[in-house]
Amino acid sequence: MGTFLTPTGYEGEDDSWGTMGYATVVSELKNALQNASAPPDVAMAIAHYVQLVERKIMASQALIDACKSIYQQHRAAVDLVVQYGQEPQLALAFEQFVRTNDKPLQPTAVRSNTAWFLFDEWLRIDDFPQADRKRWSSTFPVLLWFDVGTKRLHLRLEVGPLADAEKRPRLVQAMQTRIETDKTRKGGKGKGGTYTRIVTYVTAIPEDPSVGDLVSAMEKLWKDSAHLDLKKVVGQVIGDLLTPQ
Repeated sequence: MGTFLTPTGYEGEDDSWGTMGYATVVSELKNALQNASAPPDVAMAIAHYVQLVERKIMASQALIDACKSIYQQHRAAVDLVVQYGQEPQLALAFEQFVRTNDKPLQPTAVRSNTAWFLFDEWLRIDDFPQADRKRWSSTFPVLLWFDVGTKRLHLRLEVGPLADAEKRPRLVQAMQTRIETDKTRKGGKGKGGTYTRIVTYVTAIPEDPSVGDLVSAMEKLWKDSAHLDLKKVVGQVIGDLLTPQ
């Protein structure tokens, strides 16, 4: 069985694949080192891999314990840093991106590396299919989002989980049919899925991008995808979904 390995155990969109986070991998490798007699070179390779994952992808228990100790000793100062610290660069960049040319966009969730949003017009569609808010940041079932990766910024269009799961396959299939492009994510028709990426655009950014770098990259991706007229197409697809068959 294929396994989709991600830092947090993101479920993906293909039910034929399992999901796993790096924390599980690290835990199992540590158990193997403790309970199996691995040759010295194998043990060293595993230990180095665990250190790499804990340094680059997830926090080690030692780091977590150190953070807890620092917080216990300097609780007031840390709380002030959290309250008044610098706003994440992506949030600042996204706010500036929306202000440019007064884009009719509404954010639904902005985190350190992701900014989810949609067109205001989509929310004015009468009786649109409701998304499952336990697993989605909006009542609207289709969202756009910027995703900051290593030297890459992605713009994605994704269909999320629906409160009425039976409507989801038809919605996903309609989106994939209407938006035919080399940037379209190919695959299943959404049956049994939770998240389905329809379109992905990508552009390069510096390793440590400034707010200006991010804004410029956002504008480029927005221009690259403009010919798809996503605001109109998504609205039409949702409207067609509401039409009795």
